Amino acid sequence: MPDKIFSEDEIQQIIKRASTLQHSQDNKSGNNEPGLTMDELLSVGNEAGLDVKFLKTAAIELRNKKIVRYSGLTDTHIFEEREFNTDAPEDLVWDDITSELTHHFGGETFGKTNDNHRKKEWTHTSISGIETIVSLTKREEYSKLRFSQRVGLGSPITEGIMYGAMLALVLGGLTSIFYTPTTLRDTFLIGSSLWGVSSMIVYALDIAWRKKKLRGLKTLADKIINQLPASFQDLKAESRTKEKDTSSIEIESEEIYNPIEDESFNLDNKLKE
Repeated sequence: MPDKIFSEDEIQQIIKRASTLQHSQDNKSGNNEPGLTMDELLSVGNEAGLDVKFLKTAAIELRNKKIVRYSGLTDTHIFEEREFNTDAPEDLVWDDITSELTHHFGGETFGKTNDNHRKKEWTHTSISGIETIVSLTKREEYSKLRFSQRVGLGSPITEGIMYGAMLALVLGGLTSIFYTPTTLRDTFLIGSSLWGVSSMIVYALDIAWRKKKLRGLKTLADKIINQLPASFQDLKAESRTKEKDTSSIEIESEEIYNPIEDESFNLDNKLKE
């Protein structure tokens, strides 16, 4: 009797059922960690003939359903908030967050951490004076990660008028080199025109710059939140991966460190004798 040929759908059902049976047996023997890690999930899917990239996309989409995202801006600040669930210890989650922030903003000397009983906070001020504050607040039902950046001293309109006036004075000084108004009325018209044009230019540039900063902050928030472990099981899996990487380091043989006896070495010994 020829061997039965299993269809792709049957293969997936068999693998899924076998996985369930195996983890049921593990639970009976004292292992209370049901489920599959990402590596195990990809391995199962690969055996079932599924493309790895689609598996990763589906896993990320499923996890993102549990993440609540907020974006916003005020006259002086932009902010991004992420509410998420995790069983991983708060200190380990915070270590991952600050590590990525340090890498993104360029070194530990540019960031300062402040911990208290209510929340953990990380503050950074750039050379140009842009202040970034990242905080992690742990609730009973969820954790909230908040990113905030100060992007101005006032609203775009206020800064447009203020910096537009400064730009108008500079342009007025350059204009006076080529043309000198003969009456006070001409001076007023030229000055007000330059101020109006300068204010609109500064306003438009300020709006575009704030939108760009908000997009950058959103990208950073999503990158960090997607790298955080969803559970303590993920941390253990990551730890096992690191152990495998370090265990693959090859130790050089003793011949590398011991001097090789050549003819000159033997000749020196004979002379000493």
